[in-house]
Amino acid sequence: NTTIEAVGTAVRVLIDDSAIEDSIFSLVDVLNARLGRALTDAYEDAMINGDTAATHEDAIASWNTRGRWGASGLGGAADHRRAFIGLRAMAFDRSLTVDQGSGQTIAKIMEELLGGLGERGNMDAVILASPEVFFKKMLTDTNVLTVDKIGQMGSTLINGQLAAISGVPVVMTRWLTADLAATGLFTATGAKSGVLAVSRSEFSHYMKRQNVVEIAKDITIGGYNLVATRRCNFATLSSASTAAVKFGFNWL
Repeated sequence: NTTIEAVGTAVRVLIDDSAIEDSIFSLVDVLNARLGRALTDAYEDAMINGDTAATHEDAIASWNTRGRWGASGLGGAADHRRAFIGLRAMAFDRSLTVDQGSGQTIAKIMEELLGGLGERGNMDAVILASPEVFFKKMLTDTNVLTVDKIGQMGSTLINGQLAAISGVPVVMTRWLTADLAATGLFTATGAKSGVLAVSRSEFSHYMKRQNVVEIAKDITIGGYNLVATRRCNFATLSSASTAAVKFGFNWL
C-alpha cells in the first residue's frame, strides 16, 4: 500500500499600500505572476533535489540552488526540498546511480542510463541534463556532432540542438546543477553535474489545490499581504525494486 500526502507550499510578498496607489501599471498583476513562478520553481527544484529523510541527502542548509533562494532560511523544516522524494534521492535510495566520470558520452547515456531502465528505457522515457552537461558534453559528442555520423538534419554542429537520444527526448533543467561533489551529492564543495534518465509513465503529479493567490490589507502596517499557495505531490506508485529513474553523476 502507498500513501500519498498533498504537501502545501506558500510564498508571501508584503506590498506597501502607497506603492500600489502610485504604480503606473498593475503592480498586483506583476507580483501574481512572480508568485506563481516562485511556486513552480520550488516544485521543480523539489522534483530533482527533494528528499524526505530526516537528514537530507544534500547539505541544503548551504545550498542556494542556482542562486534562486537567497542565503538565509535554507535547510529547515519549511525548505521546499523536504516536500517529497526527488529523482536524485530516489536513484540513490534504490541503488540506481552510475559514476560516469570516465564515460561522459551519449553512448554511455544509452548504455548505462537508458539501458539501466530496462524495458522502461523506451517507454515514455525522458533524459534530463543540466545546461552545462548539455552544451559542453552532449552537443559536442562526436556521435552527433557531424553530418557523417548523424546526417544533416540531426547534426548538432549545424542545428545547435539535440532533440533526442535513441528516440528519447532530451530536456535541459536548471535544477540539475554543476556544483555537486564527485559523489553526485551537494556537499558545499565541488563542480560536478549529472544526467537523469526517467520513466515518465512511472510518475504522476498529484494535485490537491492548484495555485491560489490571495490578498489582504494589514492596516497596522499600511500594506498588503499577497500570498500564493499550492498543495500537491510528485510521486511514483512503483515498488522500491523498480528501475523508474537512473542517475549518472560525476560529469564535467
